[in-house]
Amino acid sequence: SALAALQLRHDNSSVLAFIRLLDGPEEYARPPRDGDVAIIYSAGVSDRGFNATFADRTQTAAPVVAAAISWLDKNRALAQRFLRVDSDSTDQDEHSPLAYTKVMRLLFQQAILR
Repeated sequence: SALAALQLRHDNSSVLAFIRLLDGPEEYARPPRDGDVAIIYSAGVSDRGFNATFADRTQTAAPVVAAAISWLDKNRALAQRFLRVDSDSTDQDEHSPLAYTKVMRLLFQQAILR
């Protein structure tokens, strides 16, 4: 999937990735909704600590990310629903920042039924 490709191509670097997700409607009469997830991916930052290169730190710095998101928004490249996620791995287990159910719930504001 997209996260596996992200990890393979950028296993030693940082990258800003945008992924568009589609939420299928519960009822047939409602249209599908789309939303964008900005993944600020810094592979192994917790392992590298301060050994990350200047380019890696700059690319994922808050002002750079905010400027990129602002530019994309002004040029109407982003969907109405938007979520920013910072992560140092592509794991999707229950407690990771990229857990599928958590991302979908935050992006499309769905309640969890218990």
